[in-house]
Amino acid sequence: MPKKWPINVFTKAYDTSTLNTTFFEPLEAYEIVVNDDGIPVFKNPHSAMERIIYGEHRGLEAISEQFDLEPMYVGNIHLYKQYGWQVESTDEEVVQSGQAITAVLDIYDNSYPERMNEWIQ
Repeated sequence: MPKKWPINVFTKAYDTSTLNTTFFEPLEAYEIVVNDDGIPVFKNPHSAMERIIYGEHRGLEAISEQFDLEPMYVGNIHLYKQYGWQVESTDEEVVQSGQAITAVLDIYDNSYPERMNEWIQ
């Protein structure tokens, strides 16, 4: 039987203006709330990850090519988080996509702290 991850207890909405990006608005997939520990998390982390995979494919491809990574999967997701903000391109949309991937994966970490520890082992 698969392990069930704890469901976050949401205490309030999160003020996304405090983030160093405008990427998260207004998409519902990126709705950020605060858990009971005061940490920003995605209300629906699955939707956020799905949006990254299907909506930011150019950024994912750039990260993969520039840092010689396999396509993103559970075992290398932390590398995409690490390298996304470092993407270089003459196309500003690709650069912004890489930065957005890092930002989303950073908050995605918060949504599953136990899982991230397993991913990087």
